Amino acid sequence: MKNLQKMKIIVLILSVITVDLLALSVPTNFTADTVTNSTISFTWIDKSHDEDGYIVCIKPKVGIPPVCSEQLPPNTQNYTWTGASPYTSKVYVVSVRKGTYTEESSSISVKTTHTWEGELQKCMNEELGYGPDNITHIPTKVELEGFRGLFSCNAKGFDSMNPIVDLKNITMLVLHDNNITDTIPNEIGQLTALEYLELGKNNLTGPIPTEIGQLTNLKYLYLLNNNLSGEIPTEIGQLTNLTNLNLSQNQLTGTIPVEIGQLTNLTYLNLYRNRLTGTIPVWIVQLVDLTTFAVSENQLTGTIPAELRQLTNLKELHLSKNNLSGEIPTWIGQMTDLTILWLHNNKLTGSIPPEIGQLTDLKELKLSNNSLSGEIPTAIMNLINISTEELKLNNNCNLYSNDIDVQTYINTYHPAHFPISGYLYILSTNSHDCSLVPVIMYLLN
Repeated sequence: MKNLQKMKIIVLILSVITVDLLALSVPTNFTADTVTNSTISFTWIDKSHDEDGYIVCIKPKVGIPPVCSEQLPPNTQNYTWTGASPYTSKVYVVSVRKGTYTEESSSISVKTTHTWEGELQKCMNEELGYGPDNITHIPTKVELEGFRGLFSCNAKGFDSMNPIVDLKNITMLVLHDNNITDTIPNEIGQLTALEYLELGKNNLTGPIPTEIGQLTNLKYLYLLNNNLSGEIPTEIGQLTNLTNLNLSQNQLTGTIPVEIGQLTNLTYLNLYRNRLTGTIPVWIVQLVDLTTFAVSENQLTGTIPAELRQLTNLKELHLSKNNLSGEIPTWIGQMTDLTILWLHNNKLTGSIPPEIGQLTDLKELKLSNNSLSGEIPTAIMNLINISTEELKLNNNCNLYSNDIDVQTYINTYHPAHFPISGYLYILSTNSHDCSLVPVIMYLLN
């Protein structure tokens, strides 16, 4: 009798278990959407009946207890998880419960942000070791002096500047080479503590916002290698602390604004490869600390202004691939700190001044593809620091020399400059409207 009663009890328990198990079905179509950088919205399809409820958990790693929501009511098919760790990826599951029994859904991995400002914080977490705190907990400007972790970011755009404008103390923002396809937001002007702004080598379009002029603490502004268009805003003249300005390789138009002449702390000015017109401005003389001036590959006209010779600290002068005319000035020899002089691919005429031989620190001299003529001065042999292949005199009108030492010197740096024509060595010509009169007169003498 006792054994029979035990059997009945066991059968009863098993029947209860069977009923419970039959009531449970695995939740299906478990999906998630990131609402904010710390909020996730989950949905699923309820396949069970008479369940006790549901629970959403972060799937734990070995040895780590799970983090779960409170138990949700029966028939629940959605849940909003708040307080998630921002800018991180976690694996989540939803489970249906009946008594002590559960059925677990397939797991999904959820990243709590995909926004530009999220990438900013993520990179700070990964590169600088700061924890996944709220965006407003970014360190102070003192702690950001070495802020270069953003080089590894893969930001897709300036989705929203609203959280970013809370970063009042950020002094360095580097988003170089991140395939950002967007315009520069006007809100950038609210980051007034910025001293270093680097947005180069992206796909930024549209104009440079006038609000850039509000960043009066900026020392470095690098917007190079994008697709920025329109004119350089005059407000840039308000950035009087700037030492480095690089707007090269964009599609900027108009003239070089006179307001840049107010940036008297500039040491580096690069406007290379844009669509700038007009002349080389005479106000350049105001930038007395300038060491690099690069305006190659624009549409500049006029002559080389004499004011340039007052820039006694200049080391690099890039004026190539414009429409400059006139002669190479003799005062060029006064710029004795020059290491790079690019005047190639212009419409320069006349001869090479012998004063160029005074530039004994030159490592690169490029005068090719002009309409220069006459005998190459022997003083050119004073340029003993020219790098191999960096002396370019070819494709002019009638540059020549029958001085064997000059020929040997030039061919040392650029072989085959001198095709043989009798005893006279003449630099090769191109399609310029060149006259042979100087050469003929030389032969007759």
